[in-house]
Amino acid sequence: MTARLVLADLPEDVRAAIARGERINVYDNGHLAATVVPAAEEPDHGQANARDYRELMKDVPPLDSDFEKDIQETLTAVLRPQSYPWA
Repeated sequence: MTARLVLADLPEDVRAAIARGERINVYDNGHLAATVVPAAEEPDHGQANARDYRELMKDVPPLDSDFEKDIQETLTAVLRPQSYPWA
């Protein structure tokens, strides 16, 4: 979903900050909910989009035929049953 705001509906100090090219953080109950960035600036959501993902993955070699076995061996080694003296 894309929400659209009309600049004229925003408070003067927010409009002035936008005009200066500043980023504006929007909080909801003390938690960062959104960041408004200048239109010319690429937003940083802390997440890769599909284009970024493809770029990051282009040099990763394909999984080999032992991948599933490697994962299972790792899980077996890490997730050993615990024994408790009081059980």
